[in-house]
Amino acid sequence: MTLVFEWPQYTPEKTRYGQYIIDSYQKLHPNITVEPMFNTNPTEKLTATIAANSPPDVGWFGAGWPQLYQAFLPLDSFVQQTKVDSSKYFQKLWESCHWQSKLYTMPNGFTTTLMYFNKDLLTNVGAAAPTDTSTWDDIIASANKVLKPDKNLYGVALDMGSYYAELYYGGPFWNSDATKATISNPVATDLLQLYNDLDTRYKLVPSADVVKSYGANTEEMFFKGGLAFFAGGAWALEPVRTAAKFDWDIVPLPVRNVSGKDYQGTGMWTEEFFIEKDTKHQPEAWEFLQYVTGPELVSWAAQQGHIVPGRTDIANSPTFLQAFPQPKNIKAFFKAADLAVPTSVHPEATKLGTAIGNGVGLFLANPQKASAAEALAESNKQIQNVLDTFNAGKK
Repeated sequence: MTLVFEWPQYTPEKTRYGQYIIDSYQKLHPNITVEPMFNTNPTEKLTATIAANSPPDVGWFGAGWPQLYQAFLPLDSFVQQTKVDSSKYFQKLWESCHWQSKLYTMPNGFTTTLMYFNKDLLTNVGAAAPTDTSTWDDIIASANKVLKPDKNLYGVALDMGSYYAELYYGGPFWNSDATKATISNPVATDLLQLYNDLDTRYKLVPSADVVKSYGANTEEMFFKGGLAFFAGGAWALEPVRTAAKFDWDIVPLPVRNVSGKDYQGTGMWTEEFFIEKDTKHQPEAWEFLQYVTGPELVSWAAQQGHIVPGRTDIANSPTFLQAFPQPKNIKAFFKAADLAVPTSVHPEATKLGTAIGNGVGLFLANPQKASAAEALAESNKQIQNVLDTFNAGKK
């Protein structure tokens, strides 16, 4: 029999990972052919194939999977029958695979945004390497010591873009039952202002032209030695491991004091697998999911550097912790996971992302016209409109 397997090919390492899954599974199950449905955008691919009545049997997704939850088979009965132990997974990762108390996907890995740093650059200017409890004031002070614009050396670049990881210091962007927007709060406001201040006030952020002189993006600027600090996720591990010619490490995003209280946060982007609800091969599809999220495959993927494993037993084992010499503080991902808010866990994730960006963009485009507080108030208003419309449709 044949299982059609949806898999994205974002990067060369992602392509190798998917091919290994196919080859290794077929070797274990010679009676099954795994037919790849390769793509570069799972949302677009699944939407199109579902509409054409030609969806895959199984597949991979990332953050935002609830947009398609109605096409996925609930997995609770399979989990109960095969006695899957949910305590072996990072709690927030396991919870993020649910919508309205039903399990629709099986977790296999995750990433969080945290801080990469160039230890050699810091040492050369007499700045201490950051720790898991360093503050933003510590980072700014160290970045200032490195800053040499005449030599194209800069302090910090944050991966805001569509991720907004720093805004999660203020907690989730809506409440637990998705009825009330909560992004407009003093902590998120402070972090949004800080994001802008790093550039306009402290002058620590490279311009687009400077970044371009190093290559494609700030990640490349970091591994080529032009940045002291770079905020990114697990996707940067292989490029930095491969290209960096200096000593480097990672820590969670720094502590920020707001009104006398310390805060730390980030976003969690999940990796999970699903079964399409209309597959004619439910038992075989579940067996496939057990393999791709089970200890053998997850251990291999962790050892190869493809994922931060979602299983705590593998994450805390030498298989993952000693797979590579750098980063030494690989456990920073675990602390970040405890701090993190899983992102885009809502069927209207795309519209909600647009609502967030519409407000935040007002401030980033022109801080003189809209303050950080006003921008987040606009994001909050637009998020609330999306939630209200969605919830009204359920009644």
